[in-house]
Amino acid sequence: MDFNRCKGVLGNGGVPELIAVKGSAWKAGRGLSSMGLKGTLSGDIGQLTELLSLDLSYNNDLGGPITKSIGNLKRITTLIMVACSFSGSIPSEIGDLEDLSYLALNSNNLTGIIPPSFGKLSKLYWFDIADNQLTGPIPVSSGSTPAWISSSTRSTCDHFNKNQLSGTIPESLFSSNMTLIHILFDGNRLTGGIPESLGLVTKLEVL
Repeated sequence: MDFNRCKGVLGNGGVPELIAVKGSAWKAGRGLSSMGLKGTLSGDIGQLTELLSLDLSYNNDLGGPITKSIGNLKRITTLIMVACSFSGSIPSEIGDLEDLSYLALNSNNLTGIIPPSFGKLSKLYWFDIADNQLTGPIPVSSGSTPAWISSSTRSTCDHFNKNQLSGTIPESLFSSNMTLIHILFDGNRLTGGIPESLGLVTKLEVL
């Protein structure tokens, strides 16, 4: 892969020179956390198809919508965009990243629903969307579209807290073959009680 293609993946005031150097960092995943990046993430990032890990966290002036082309990063296993200023809806295309095992989008300004396409993320062990403005219910299985968490038996930590999610916590979210140890729902608009199925999760430590 020609890592000169990394140039320009940040638009509108970004710092493309930081993207151009150390091309191997993009492939191996050294990350760009806390580097003072500004602007928006352009669709060109979808050209980095060999990328295994992307960490843009703690760049407070990096914002705008998360580009749908992020769904082209088919090899990526780790996607971290914590404490930036990303806004708009979470692209459903993230659900196409079937090797993804670590997804952290917390502490942004994201709105809209949790994409049902996340049901395809069967390798996910860490999921954090806390501290956004997400609305709607927690996805549940519907025909060929599974609830993402019920299909993620490897999942150990799931953070839904500090959003505006509504409805009840579905019984189908939990099963006896889950390895879940940490799940947070506080700070939402959820109604009803704790599902009895939660008792099937024997390794749970924090709720």
